[in-house]
Amino acid sequence: MKQCERCGATIEEGVKTCPSCGDVMGSASAEQSEESTRDAEDNKVMAIIAYLLFFIPLLVGATKESDFVKFHTNQGSLVFLLFGALGVIYSILRRIFATFFLVKWTGLGIYGILMSFLGLIWLIPAMLVILGIVNAATGKAKELPVIGRFRIFE
Repeated sequence: MKQCERCGATIEEGVKTCPSCGDVMGSASAEQSEESTRDAEDNKVMAIIAYLLFFIPLLVGATKESDFVKFHTNQGSLVFLLFGALGVIYSILRRIFATFFLVKWTGLGIYGILMSFLGLIWLIPAMLVILGIVNAATGKAKELPVIGRFRIFE
């Protein structure tokens, strides 16, 4: 474990960028840091698009040209997969609630309340998208909470 020189966060060995502030780590020289800053400045728009339509940077080949875009495309892809997984969970729970409350008890009121609370599940990926867009817009390569440590693109 080591400490980030910029923000003081604890970082695992082998990590190239600080997950807290996005600063370049390790034996990176000032030239490498300047290059990554330039990469972030030049590719902010494509990194933001990665959270809205993750496949666009892949189609135009931006992930091959920019590590910053590759990082945010990975994060955007993870959010997309989370949306899909939550969609499956939501559908299963909705069916269970409908069967139990509408068929057995004809409890439309209870079903409506449960579905309202279950609908709040969509706030999770929505907040992750907003956080990712803010990170991309400010030039940070900061991982998203919980899902950000996983890598799809290396």
